[in-house]
Amino acid sequence: MKPPVVAPRPPRSVSRYNRQATTCPVSGKRSYRTKRKALRIAERVRTASNGADRQRAYLCPACGKYHLTSQLQKKAVA
Repeated sequence: MKPPVVAPRPPRSVSRYNRQATTCPVSGKRSYRTKRKALRIAERVRTASNGADRQRAYLCPACGKYHLTSQLQKKAVA
């Protein structure tokens, strides 16, 4: 009797990131429910890239969730 065929698991790093994020229907970016979760992922990415990849979280007006970007925050003009 043959053992059941089991689908291979994705690499751990991929599944860990995908579990905590969904995709924004407008931008296609990964979205996070809270700013804290987004910043935790940003810290993991920064650690994995030896500090080279600096990201910040921002609230998406389209989906109401948080995304990560490497762009600097624009200052409001008064």
